[in-house]
Amino acid sequence: MIVAAAVCGACTSTPSEQAVRSATATSAQQREPVGVGSVVYGLDVNPAEADIGLARVPQVLQLVRRAGASAVRTGGNWATEEPSPGHYDFSEVDQLFSLAKADGLTVLFELGEEPAWDALGSNRDAPPTDCDTPTASCTSVKQYVTALVQHAAPEGLRYLVVRNEPQDFNRNWVGGTPASYAHFQDVVY
Repeated sequence: MIVAAAVCGACTSTPSEQAVRSATATSAQQREPVGVGSVVYGLDVNPAEADIGLARVPQVLQLVRRAGASAVRTGGNWATEEPSPGHYDFSEVDQLFSLAKADGLTVLFELGEEPAWDALGSNRDAPPTDCDTPTASCTSVKQYVTALVQHAAPEGLRYLVVRNEPQDFNRNWVGGTPASYAHFQDVVY
């Protein structure tokens, strides 16, 4: 598994986004991940897994903390968070950050698959429809990530994981190319 994370503060530039960045930088309740040297101890928790589910996340996060981890890689579901263009529901994101904060865990947040309405051929494993070439506008991606950061940064969003396992184009980024995937990453960060 390849995990790429970036500090969200580097992914904004408008005055309103700078205000969000400033608010997140001053949040005293969020701890930085701890480890030995530059190694951070963390675990992957996927609430979409049938054996975990959102209802069991509190128990799982407590186990993560008891295991000595200071970070958790988890995420939302873009399809659930933006069921139709421009209409957002971040209630599950809020719940994840609240639970992680209660256990003193830093969240590495994965964006999840795009909604079917924005996926090539309605295949959520494919690139977004407006982000399938190295020069595409990626407008839907920009709008979603901006809304997510503006909403969740005050709750503790600091790190984003864009897509998991990009090397497997038969399972992830179906129909895309390495160049379009790199562009997608660039747009998000």
